Amino acid sequence: NVVLRDIVSENSFLQRPVFALRHKPAAETNSICADYTKLYYNPKWVIKRYSENRPSLIASILHVIIHCLYLHPSMKMDDQEVFDTAADFSILMMAYESAIFGITSRVYDMISSFRKRYPESTTTTDLYQLAADDPTAFSKMFSVVEKMKLDDHSLWYTKKTGSSEQARQGAGQYPGDSGDRKSTRLNSSHRCIS
Repeated sequence: NVVLRDIVSENSFLQRPVFALRHKPAAETNSICADYTKLYYNPKWVIKRYSENRPSLIASILHVIIHCLYLHPSMKMDDQEVFDTAADFSILMMAYESAIFGITSRVYDMISSFRKRYPESTTTTDLYQLAADDPTAFSKMFSVVEKMKLDDHSLWYTKKTGSSEQARQGAGQYPGDSGDRKSTRLNSSHRCIS
């Protein structure tokens, strides 16, 4: 919590969204994630990011807040892993286009190349449909998302009851309650990229 307060004190634009969420240490998550009421974080990961790459930690915090603003945690799609990649990639494209947070030159070039090849795909749902229909596009998005590694979506997979509105009000359970949801498509794409 001290690290988050320090980050926010240096970046006042993060103060309201970060402190609107309750902070909850969660060793079960590998980095940082959020539902609509809590910001879950792995304390060891936060401290490591803070000491090694503070701009990356700021980017991760902003990234999960944007997920919440776009209601990504409660959106359900046929292929959730493809959606996760599309959701992360859409936020990275926004960062690329507006320089919200630091993107390495390699990732910048990858996003630029993608935008030239797929200029019409700009929203999360457009990107999801493209990724679901075009394995090459999915592979390109996945490789960018893997290089950035900004957040953990495990909380999105916990069992939720009731409506999406309840999910937006924090009906999600603690991260790590459900098993690993690696799909065949995600694993095969990862093998192709490797």
